[in-house]
Amino acid sequence: MMSGRKDGRMEGRKPWALRGAWLVAAFLVLPSLYPAGAHAQADPRVMAAVRQAQEGAGDSARAALARLLQATPATDSLYPEILFATALISPTAQEMQRHLQRVVVEHSLSRWADDALLKLAQLEYASGNLPGTVRQLDRIRADFPRSDVMGLAAFWAARAHFDLRDE
Repeated sequence: MMSGRKDGRMEGRKPWALRGAWLVAAFLVLPSLYPAGAHAQADPRVMAAVRQAQEGAGDSARAALARLLQATPATDSLYPEILFATALISPTAQEMQRHLQRVVVEHSLSRWADDALLKLAQLEYASGNLPGTVRQLDRIRADFPRSDVMGLAAFWAARAHFDLRDE
């Protein structure tokens, strides 16, 4: 319970505790905005490589995906999935960006293009390029209006516009 004091400070819960509660709530709610099965890796070989990277064997996972990418024709629907997974386990942000851009440009009609745009927007945000973030998110809204990532895209767009002080 919070009550005011004569000096203007609050008794009881601290403001940082309230912020922590909001952060916990956000982490519980935000994943539900992005259905896990909607765009999850489907090919067992890709899933195995991603799992391998999560377990700490990033080099082996990247090598497995590189071999799979070389063996898969660029016209195969598996190709953008492999590119997207390769981006997720990339050792550098530049390499991740390069693979994601390939998904967006070379496979713009694949089911991975909107996910790749969202990841590109998050990379832009992380690097401090707020106008670039907004540009990527606007592309999702324009090119994929019924996308499953629209909820997350709206969250990141609101965050970027807030940081830009753009109402």
